Amino acid sequence: MIFAHLGDAAADLRYHIVALNAWSMLLIAPLGLVAITWLTRLLFNGAQGSGIPQTIATLHMHNFMLMDRILTLRIALGKILMTCLGLICGASIGR
Repeated sequence: MIFAHLGDAAADLRYHIVALNAWSMLLIAPLGLVAITWLTRLLFNGAQGSGIPQTIATLHMHNFMLMDRILTLRIALGKILMTCLGLICGASIGR
């Protein structure tokens, strides 16, 4: 529920930015996507992709230590943050 509200707020912010200056997205989109890629590789390694295959794989695992390495709080927070930043930048993603 919080993720949905954050996603809506991020999308609303993008609309306000475009309303102020439609040309601003020509700068925000590429710079934002580069920043997202850099942050994901630097701080949230493992947060790439949707996470659905990892979640399905952990449902079949019995090794809890391995499960904890695949699905971590850091990765979950990274996915939420990067999704919201992507929505602000105009990336083609959904929450």
